Amino acid sequence: MIRYLYNMDETDLKEQQREYDFTSILNHPENYSEEELREFFSRPENKTDYRLYRLAQMTANREYTASPDVDRAWNMFKRNTISSVKSSEKKTRWHVWGAALAGAAAVCVGLLIYHYAFLTSIVREPSLVAMEYDERPQVVVLESEGEQLHSFVRKDSISFFSPSETDKAPVVDKKVKMRTLSTPRGVDFKVTLPDGTDVWLNAESSLQFPTAFTKDSRKVILTGEAYFKVAHNKECPFVVETDKMKVRVLGTEFNFRNYASEKTQVSLIDGSISILPSSNSDSDIILKPGQGACVEEDGHIRVLQEVDTYGITQWVNGYFYFQNQPLIEILQDLARWYNVGVVFENSACANDKMHFSALRSASLAQAVDNLNCLQKVRIALEDNKLIVR
Repeated sequence: MIRYLYNMDETDLKEQQREYDFTSILNHPENYSEEELREFFSRPENKTDYRLYRLAQMTANREYTASPDVDRAWNMFKRNTISSVKSSEKKTRWHVWGAALAGAAAVCVGLLIYHYAFLTSIVREPSLVAMEYDERPQVVVLESEGEQLHSFVRKDSISFFSPSETDKAPVVDKKVKMRTLSTPRGVDFKVTLPDGTDVWLNAESSLQFPTAFTKDSRKVILTGEAYFKVAHNKECPFVVETDKMKVRVLGTEFNFRNYASEKTQVSLIDGSISILPSSNSDSDIILKPGQGACVEEDGHIRVLQEVDTYGITQWVNGYFYFQNQPLIEILQDLARWYNVGVVFENSACANDKMHFSALRSASLAQAVDNLNCLQKVRIALEDNKLIVR
């Protein structure tokens, strides 16, 4: 039983008790207190009615919710926002700068971490140094048994040949001494030996020869490159020795190249020569004009059936001439002539083969420009070095 105020007339007010049902609660919930509603819906038989009651309440709330006044809300927003922006403009600016600086600092720290944690872990391919710059004075020097006899600055040749001795056979001279003629980078030099043999020494080369030849042999020792025009003497062979190969001739023309960084190679221009390794382990090999021979890494000699004798001998005529040769060999020859170093930052192109020719009398800048015009590599001259990128 719930007490319900039935008669609202103050004079006739009296309490009455009655049983109320779900319909009256659903239609007029405002006439009941919370305690009365709790008591009614707590009864087991009314639990289902409670679910219907809550559903009716939610529906009523949705139906009677006022639509928003958009214009009024927008005006209030503008009023509040603009006023707050004006009052805190300075403060906001500092906040923005602070955020920007903090962001920049974070980026810098991130880049540093990336550099040391990632980039330093990458193993960079080292540059290939093909040749170093030579700081020594670049002059032609004549020595005798270790003592300097003369240096040649403005001369390009010297002769030890005496025409009056042409018809005389070589004699034994106990006082014979060895001389060494050395060319620096950027200079070639012609020497006429005591027997009348002409030798053109290329840059960075040396030739050891006696003050007089004996009756048994005419022997010289070569380092670097030289072109020989040997005076004919069938009774006394002319022998050129290197650390890897010997060449024996009676009278002929040939080019002999024996730089430390390259394979030793001899190319026959005219006549006939026999060659053998310095170790004398193999029998003589006879070459014919147009043929050549080189020493392999294992010391054995390999015959080259056809060599470009024209290109090989152009240095004697004042030209660089390279036909289908690796870039590293081309630049080593340029570096030897102009006395610069060679560094391959892009070592992958070191063995790229190409054709190139130039005057040896031209400047290094002209030679580099001509190479760059081939558009195969990019070469720059920096600090006395040719840098290949």
